[in-house]
Amino acid sequence: PDGEPSLSAPRVILARTLARAAERGYIYNVGPELEFFLFKRNSAHNSGLPTRPAPHDIGGYFDFSPRDEAQQVRSEIILALEA
Repeated sequence: PDGEPSLSAPRVILARTLARAAERGYIYNVGPELEFFLFKRNSAHNSGLPTRPAPHDIGGYFDFSPRDEAQQVRSEIILALEA
């Protein structure tokens, strides 16, 4: 009610825990993993019809070949994340 975060708020608890860990010489490192799927923009799935989404290409799950149709999109995402 007074505009201050609650002592039980997850961010407050995390900040307090990290401060205690730092006092003991620990460092907290985070490496988030961003996962997403790309679908064709004009597929039947986007029309509202009950269909399955159309993948952007037919490559494998970890297919990063130079001819991958999503290379440009991934490059833009990487540049945005590095900014």
